Amino acid sequence: MEIERMKSSARVIAESLGDFGKCLRETELPNDVQTTEKVLEMQQHERDAIKEDFRISIRKGLQLLRQVRQTEESSNIDHQHPSPCSLQNIAAIERMIAQLQDTEKSFDTFWQKHRLRLMSCLELRRFEDEFRKLQNSFAKHMHRLEEQKIELGNSESSAARLALEHRDYRADAMTDVFAARTLKERGLMLAEKELTESLNTQGSDSVGPKCEELTRMADALEIALEQRTKALEISRQMHSQIGKANDWCRRGVELLSSPLDLFSSSSSSNSFAFFEEALNNLNLFIKEGDNLKMDTLIKQKNSVGGNDSNNQLFVLTNCDTSSLIAQVNERIDDIRRLSYSRRDALQKMCVDKMAIGF
Repeated sequence: MEIERMKSSARVIAESLGDFGKCLRETELPNDVQTTEKVLEMQQHERDAIKEDFRISIRKGLQLLRQVRQTEESSNIDHQHPSPCSLQNIAAIERMIAQLQDTEKSFDTFWQKHRLRLMSCLELRRFEDEFRKLQNSFAKHMHRLEEQKIELGNSESSAARLALEHRDYRADAMTDVFAARTLKERGLMLAEKELTESLNTQGSDSVGPKCEELTRMADALEIALEQRTKALEISRQMHSQIGKANDWCRRGVELLSSPLDLFSSSSSSNSFAFFEEALNNLNLFIKEGDNLKMDTLIKQKNSVGGNDSNNQLFVLTNCDTSSLIAQVNERIDDIRRLSYSRRDALQKMCVDKMAIGF
């Protein structure tokens, strides 16, 4: 009776195993992470249930085998001649146990291959999911940087403020750059695994191109972030020079505002020492103007070169910036021309005074 029950249990396991094996073979790999995880979880539970059936059946078979042997030993005093029926029962039980163990091993091998295929599919779907998220993030980053391209500040302080804001944003954006490069390495490992283990997971042929796209996006964003950093620094430097130039022009207006007849009046201010001091101050002012770097900005605008050429070219040829540079440079030329004229006039007056004095 127990042997028949064991046979019946083995048949049930065989039927369950056949149905489950058919289900595994017909399993279509899902196209998203959530469904793949669900399929893997469900099939893992079914596999665990069948393994438990194997464990129970083999355990009962071993118990039955011990019982049959013990019964035979107790009924056969001399232990020399077991009955043919007992031998037949023992052989049948041993055969069924061996069959169950062999079937379990075959099932384990089949399940490991199937699970490896599902796990590879899950890794691939996670890779694709993270790729799409990063792709979306990179698109937002590039769109933002493109929109901010003309926002370079209208003063040294505003350019410095934008630079600080960009520094914080750049730190956040670089996390996506690092994530993309990490995901690329995962993708390359996944592609190699697919190749070496011949898994042929659906969609695995797209891993290579996606890895190349990750590299392209990461490099492009890193370059764009660096370009904005440099562009804002160029803008800050430019506005610093413009500020110095405006200050020089303002002081020039004050310096040149006194009329020439003041120097030719009969007051004590028309002494030779006063002329000499006025000329020295004017020469120092002209020399300070010669040290302004507005001419350099103009030259850079007309002919840009070097590693930062793209940044300089954009900053310096920006419509508002270009007009501002032109206006400031025109003021400098006017003040410089008036300063030269004033110096020439003072020098002539000084010579005249010296001639009169002598």
